Amino acid sequence: IAISTAAEEGRVLLRTRDTGKGMPEEVKAKIFEPYFSTKKSGMGLGLAIVKRVIDEHGGTISVESREGQGTSFTIALPVSPATPPADQAHENPLLETSE
Repeated sequence: IAISTAAEEGRVLLRTRDTGKGMPEEVKAKIFEPYFSTKKSGMGLGLAIVKRVIDEHGGTISVESREGQGTSFTIALPVSPATPPADQAHENPLLETSE
């Protein structure tokens, strides 16, 4: 398994790649659907949940796979603005504490 990261046009990219058996096109087309699985065990929810979380953060996930050559997943997430300095933290209502 190989894992790589990169920054590109306001996004952070994370790619995982393996040299396994790959997957056929009909499987690749369904892997992000809830309850889809090629395994006898499991619920088929893992990649559906991953995709939803990434979507909710404004990102994307894509898959490239060729039978006999392996699979790669690429996650792209937008770069968030820098964290405000500590002296400005009180301006964020999520960071305020009740006294």
